[in-house]
Amino acid sequence: MDSLTQAALGAVIGHSILAKPLGRAALGVGAVLGTLPDLDVLIPYGNDVDNFIYHRGFSHSLFVLIAVSPFIALMLYRGMTYLRPHLVNHVSFVRVLIAVALALTTHPLLDAFTAYGTQIFWPIGAPWHGPPPVSWSSIFIIDPFYTLPLIVAVVAALYRPTQTRVAIAALGVSSLYLIWSLAAKHIVDSKLNDQLPLPKGSYQLFSTPTPFNTLLYRFIVTTEDRYLTGHVSVRRALLQADYEIDFVSQPRNVDLVKQLDSSQMLTFEKLAWFSQGFYQLEDAKDGIVFTDLRMGEEENYVFRFVIADPDGTEGIQLPYQLKTDYSLDGLGEIYKKL
Repeated sequence: MDSLTQAALGAVIGHSILAKPLGRAALGVGAVLGTLPDLDVLIPYGNDVDNFIYHRGFSHSLFVLIAVSPFIALMLYRGMTYLRPHLVNHVSFVRVLIAVALALTTHPLLDAFTAYGTQIFWPIGAPWHGPPPVSWSSIFIIDPFYTLPLIVAVVAALYRPTQTRVAIAALGVSSLYLIWSLAAKHIVDSKLNDQLPLPKGSYQLFSTPTPFNTLLYRFIVTTEDRYLTGHVSVRRALLQADYEIDFVSQPRNVDLVKQLDSSQMLTFEKLAWFSQGFYQLEDAKDGIVFTDLRMGEEENYVFRFVIADPDGTEGIQLPYQLKTDYSLDGLGEIYKKL
């Protein structure tokens, strides 16, 4: 999820547990902890592809975060009781530990609800040879319906720093919204499996919400040499018995793999692993381009990488990410499918 949401989630968790001893400071502590796992973006892994696939790796591992929680909690507890000695009798180390562990681990768990994927079980399946990142893909990376209750709770905590009822209620509402998103995705996937003009077992299906909502989902269906894409309205899938889904078919150009040398093939295999097979290859003017089909819209994909330059142009460091001016201008047309 976006940084604001992660910080707000951490702040509300911190406040709901540590409001009594810390007051408003609990918001700051939780916000920092909720943001901490994303600091891995500051680590340079060598090239655009490795930066792409290693993000949300070790710093988002539940194993790592649970392991470091006692050390962070101990430093926080000692700092609190040193700066405010009177807190020794009002807060326990266990209570601080619970707040730290929850603020840290809910970050990758929330990320796992998005399309990008999160390596919550790292180093099991550590890139790039194991199971792919976990991606439940039931919520868009920015969703105001999830974030707004958390923001309300943060504002309420600023006015009433020791009251936790709003914070607890906000966590309940946002959690119910995540449960709804999984139900909506199930409705979409069921409708697609019923209407797909393909034999069972001959395709892979991936669905994900369109921006800022959980009522309209985009889907990608891949076969050996083609992919189908389109949109499914949750409302129509539920209420219209005659609802028909439109499928747009495009080539995947998988034969372009034969043009790759050994180092380029390694790059391709990394990206294919991370995208879970939902990709397209394109022989473009820049070279052979790998497109992750899970994020973006047709003609407007977010993650596209040049993995081979057939002309062998000197001075070009492969692989590299194509600059994409991701536009939301077409959302109005997309939302008409609601």
